[in-house]
Amino acid sequence: MKQRCVELTYLDPRLRDMTLANLDGMESDLKLIGKDAEAEWDLITDLMVLSSRLVGYDWLDGEIHRQVVYYQTQMQEWRDLKNKQPIRPYRPVAEEIKEQEDIEKIEKKIISDLLGQGLTFYEIYSILRMPPGRLEKLIKELQGKKKS
Repeated sequence: MKQRCVELTYLDPRLRDMTLANLDGMESDLKLIGKDAEAEWDLITDLMVLSSRLVGYDWLDGEIHRQVVYYQTQMQEWRDLKNKQPIRPYRPVAEEIKEQEDIEKIEKKIISDLLGQGLTFYEIYSILRMPPGRLEKLIKELQGKKKS
């Protein structure tokens, strides 16, 4: 953990020194757990000070002196965007059911158009990125309507 903190704070020697001092204090507190009644609270305090320091807060004057910059590789950014699930606002169930029906109609229209262009199941799956079981169900429903 110390090595990673040094890597994160290498541009600011003052921050690095304070961070390492916090980590040393935490190591001392860990050795005292079970021997000193206050050691757990000291450890909690050290963790709070360390985390606030790493996000830019300075305990000496109560001001924010550093802006935190978070870097990612392009692959990490892509995974974050891919896995990002927005928090949906609360809506009555009837509205959600209607919206689901509307979405299913749109999905069926898109799938029908893609099938009409001669695309395979895998090609449609690659484009829409929906669960394969759901895609298969919608295709069967579309094919059932065409037969009748």
